[in-house]
Amino acid sequence: MSTAKTKKIMRRRQKGPLHRRSARPDVPIGAQRSRSLADSIADRSVNPASSPPPQSSRRLSAPATLTRRLGASDPGRGRSEARRARADARASKPPAASPQVNKPATLKRQNASRDLVQSKAQSNAPSNNAPSNNAPSKSPTHGKRARAAGQPKVDFATGRTLFPVESGGKTEYLPIASEATPHEQKLGLFVETDSVKRDAVNKPLDPATAKPASLQDYGTDRTLFATENTNGNREYLPKESEATALELSQGKYVPDDQVELPSVGNSVLDKPPRFDWNGQRTLFATQAANGKIEYLPKRSEATALELSQGRYVKDDQISAKAPIGAENAMSPLKPRYDLGKGANSTPSKPQQERRSIYPAKARLMG
Repeated sequence: MSTAKTKKIMRRRQKGPLHRRSARPDVPIGAQRSRSLADSIADRSVNPASSPPPQSSRRLSAPATLTRRLGASDPGRGRSEARRARADARASKPPAASPQVNKPATLKRQNASRDLVQSKAQSNAPSNNAPSNNAPSKSPTHGKRARAAGQPKVDFATGRTLFPVESGGKTEYLPIASEATPHEQKLGLFVETDSVKRDAVNKPLDPATAKPASLQDYGTDRTLFATENTNGNREYLPKESEATALELSQGKYVPDDQVELPSVGNSVLDKPPRFDWNGQRTLFATQAANGKIEYLPKRSEATALELSQGRYVKDDQISAKAPIGAENAMSPLKPRYDLGKGANSTPSKPQQERRSIYPAKARLMG
């Protein structure tokens, strides 16, 4: 290799591939850099002895402008700053704040399930404030008449039966007054009960001869009474006061005066109750007019025969007088046969204050 060519190669290596000027202005700088690097690698492979050892000052480094440009376009740094900004905005936002969206009037719907729960809670809660006579009386809101030819449908969201009503040339479906929410009753969006109610179609059977005369519907917590339909088959239907809107519209109920009489009026005694193992219910001690003590069930647990005879106790009397605390609770064990008494003995929970009296020690010693 000639001396001039060797010096040219040495000058090229000392100058560096990134700092060389373009000898050909029509060729891009990136192509010249790649060619210079390729030439340097080819020369080093041809004459490895002539290449100096690698040094820290000989390392290839990008220009300062390129380094700043790469640092500014770092994607990880931008993401971290965005996450920090979102976290700061979330921390400064109050926890109870939520975006409020104003819906148009056509999209606003009333929460019927919530209104039903509130109406039941208000009806079960005792009212301490009696209305005054001087207060202005509110005019009752009248409902609408159901269409006779229309078929009702079930609202699965609330579990109610809705009946068709003609309003402004359109058909609307509304509940009856007993199942309407307070908001619906205030606006008159309900159906009058007499417009959907039909006469009872079944004939009630005599509870003294029908076996069983009644059944307990645990799904709805109602007492069903034995009836006979037009085909002669037996059906168990609820009372008129406990019938649903669909049962009232179909006539599948029993009038209250045919299955229930007023209570005999026995006074409830302050004695521990008994448990009826056959009927799986609690019987409470009452005193009849002739002074006889009788154990009667609650009105909600009475059979059809007991309801027809009035042999039951009102529920409010039980909660007021009957002792149903833990100290008077009956034992969950079934009664056993006592050979000494010759009868079944019902075990009961002993009281804490009960004491046993023993004879004197001197008498025992003789």
